[in-house]
Amino acid sequence: MLFRSLLAWCRKEKLDDAVTQQLSLVAEELFVNLVTYGAAPSGSQARFALYPDGPSVCLEMLDAGGAFNPFAAQGPPSPNYLLGLGGLGLYLIRNFAEKTEYSRDAGHNRARVWLARQQDDTPLRSSI
Repeated sequence: MLFRSLLAWCRKEKLDDAVTQQLSLVAEELFVNLVTYGAAPSGSQARFALYPDGPSVCLEMLDAGGAFNPFAAQGPPSPNYLLGLGGLGLYLIRNFAEKTEYSRDAGHNRARVWLARQQDDTPLRSSI
């Protein structure tokens, strides 16, 4: 359901395929990190929103999990990502994003990621 809604929104906004794919990856990685590390109460839900913001688009995830800032880790991922132990997804998000933001209010995490509406062919902002 999430990805169908995301795809429909991207089409309505006339975003190119690269931006659509990056938004899909960002949504998936934020959700996987919530499930893996967020200690969300049983039966709780994550809510996603997409909205235009000038020359950017913003994807927002709101959840009732434990306090967890997915953007706190800096630098390249640990080599453990080669073993399938994680770390690469958030690294990719940081490289795709123009801006990331985390806040916690009233027992809810709010993670926001801004991407440019148009992508150029520039490689990732940093290397592994």
